[in-house]
Amino acid sequence: MNLLQKIKYLKEIQNKEELNSLTAKLPENEEVCKEILKMLDNTSVAVEKNQVEDSSTSLYLVINNKILIGNMKQSFVRIQTIAHECIHSIQNRKTLLFHFFLANAVQFYFIFSLLLCFWLKQEMVTGIIFASFVFVSLTLFLVRYSLEKDAMLRAKDLAKRYMEQEGTLTQIEIEKITEEYTKMNKIGVPLYRDCLIGKMLWKTVLLLVIVLFL
Repeated sequence: MNLLQKIKYLKEIQNKEELNSLTAKLPENEEVCKEILKMLDNTSVAVEKNQVEDSSTSLYLVINNKILIGNMKQSFVRIQTIAHECIHSIQNRKTLLFHFFLANAVQFYFIFSLLLCFWLKQEMVTGIIFASFVFVSLTLFLVRYSLEKDAMLRAKDLAKRYMEQEGTLTQIEIEKITEEYTKMNKIGVPLYRDCLIGKMLWKTVLLLVIVLFL
């Protein structure tokens, strides 16, 4: 399966009517999130619906200790997605904060590096700038991927535990849903890694071209 086929699969699978009709029987997203947080003994986290009505994005905001729930009512992936964000909320807070500040710093440093390279045009200085950007970008990649991979891989089992505890669905129905989660994760985890690498590489290559040819 090539890259385009993987992306197409992940988009299309969310519209699988049989599975969507099963999870439609489960409570609203906010209630699901609160119940999963109780299972994790982490009820201090605030749960709020994403104010952007047409957004399906869910996020754990480490600074606010809050989970924003996207509009995912029609998709069976919502249970695993919510479980994913709940797992983020119990990950090491220092690591989460480090990732938050580093991610913002890298964005700023990329722009700053471009400006410095254009302005200074000194081989030694631009080389140091490039090397330092590669270092912080690689650090960000390692931290982000470790956090996301951990949440992705644990979310399926947590979602399954929630559905079993909630009691609406039969064990056979739960197995059908979690089987699809397994397939999605098998494709989604390495695809996410490759996307992170791609984002890091295009900035690195752009900066390298500027360093070499200015």
